[in-house]
Order: sequence, then C-alpha cells, then structure tokens
Amino acid sequence: MPTVHILLASYQGEAYLAQQLESIAAQTYSAWQLWVSDDGSTDTTREIVAHFASQVPQSVVLLDGPCKGVTQNFFHLVNTVSLEKSNNLYAFCDQDDVWLPEKVARAVAQYQSQILSNEQPYLYCGRTAIVDANLRHLGFSAIPKRPLGFGNALLQNIAGGNTMVFNSALLKILRHINPLHSVLHDWSAYQVATGCGGVVHYDNEASILYRQHTLNAVGAKDTLFGQLKKLKYFLCGSHRLRGDRHEQSIEEFAQYLHIQSKQQYALFSEARHSSIFRRLLFVHKANLWHQDIRKQILLLSGLVVGLI
Repeated sequence: MPTVHILLASYQGEAYLAQQLESIAAQTYSAWQLWVSDDGSTDTTREIVAHFASQVPQSVVLLDGPCKGVTQNFFHLVNTVSLEKSNNLYAFCDQDDVWLPEKVARAVAQYQSQILSNEQPYLYCGRTAIVDANLRHLGFSAIPKRPLGFGNALLQNIAGGNTMVFNSALLKILRHINPLHSVLHDWSAYQVATGCGGVVHYDNEASILYRQHTLNAVGAKDTLFGQLKKLKYFLCGSHRLRGDRHEQSIEEFAQYLHIQSKQQYALFSEARHSSIFRRLLFVHKANLWHQDIRKQILLLSGLVVGLI
C-alpha cells in the first residue's frame, strides 16, 4: 500500500486549519504522512499543527516556509518531501478546506487501477463542492467537457491543487522547475502530467469541500465580478507575463516532454514571438484548446495579437 504524503502549505491559518486537520485524521485510508510548510504565520497556526501531531499516530513534519507566497511555499514542500519509495503518492492540501472521509482512498484506488511504467507521471484530480466560510453548499466546480491534454494545459488548468494526488515520477519532474517560473504549482503539475506522457484521471465525484472566504489565496472565480476582473487583467497584459513564466518553467523540464508535446510547445512559443501574420499559422498548427469554447476564442485571439 502506498504512503500518501500530504503537502499542506500554511499561512495565518488558525481560522480553519484545525477543521482541515480533523478531516485528514478522519480519512478511511490511514497510510499517510503530513508535511506542513508554514510561511511565517504569526497567529496560532504552528501551535495547531503541533497539537495535531501529538494526537495522531501518523508522522507530522512542520517546516519553515520560504515566506514568498503560496506557489513557492508548495514548491518548498515538493523539493523537501521524502522520495524514499517509488510507489509513494503526494497530495497537495490547502489549509482551509475540508476533506470528505473517502478522499484519499478514492485517489489511491484510482492509482492502483493504472498500469504505469516507473517513470510515467500520474495525476489524480477532480471536482470540488464549493462552500462558504460556514461550509454551506454553494455549488460544484465544472466538469471538463473536452479532452485533457498538453494543448489544453498550455491555456488552462482544469482542476484545483487541493484535489491533486500524484506519483513520485511526476514529483521528480516538478523538482526541475524554478518556483519563480511557475504560474501556479497545480498548473505546473497538469502541464507535467500531460506533456511528459503521463496519465491524468479526473474524478467527477467531489471529495472535498472547497471553502470560499475573504482570505482565499486562490478562489473560485466564476462570478460575474470575477470574470470581469480576469478580463481586465487579460487586456492589461497579465496573460503575457503568465505566458513568459510558462515558457520558462516548461524549458526547465523540456527534456522529459514527449515528441508531440515538444512540437506543440515549439508552436506555442513561435506564436507568442512571431510577427502577427505568422501567429495565425502557428496557433492553428499548435492544436490548443480550452474547456470553454468562448474562452478558447478569447485566448487564441489574444495569442494572435500578442496578449498571451
């Protein structure tokens, strides 16, 4: 049975952390270890983790984070966690969610149903039940309607890191990425899995309560206000900077890309840096797609005119 190393990035988490830790302790799959990287909390976060460690038989490791934001904090965990066994699994964990009891067991069962080579990345991810600060149900995240693949991963991430469980082969490739170059740790995981010949399993059944509150580092953005805010950033060139970071991070694990993914990435890069007349050709050849056809039109148009 694989050990699941839970990678929890914390910062000023006292409001909801204890409830998340309780849900981890209540998992039906008990072969887990918890790694917490705390990014300089000045509240009782570290005390909450220490108390939890004294109450459970599993190993709990508390680390000093880099204090440089959520993505670098998660990469600190990626670069620190033990790699002693090849069949270990790794799960990103947010400090303010609640895991349903079968979350880890479902991920392990899906992993064990796969036939993988030792060097083949595997990524499990899935739907979330969106709740408010008091865990009142608000809805569910969208289920992908189109295929998963590297051409999709170059434009979007299809699942939250709080649902992701992955194998050591994927972890090893993630370690090649400079955290400064990753747009988000979970997006990088999706790009690695799809670009490097891996297997991605998307679970249509939600197994976490994804809490929305005023202090979310990254939250659901499907409200009208959230969409308008994203459009503003898009028009102001934020996606162009994001594209630069994608290129930097992908270059760092390019040696592991499969041939087709290398070709897609080369066309994506050419489209970003060519004259406007040549961009149309490269965008067409690259076979890039978004799960939402309307956003695909917007993003590909932005790529053509230099906003991506």
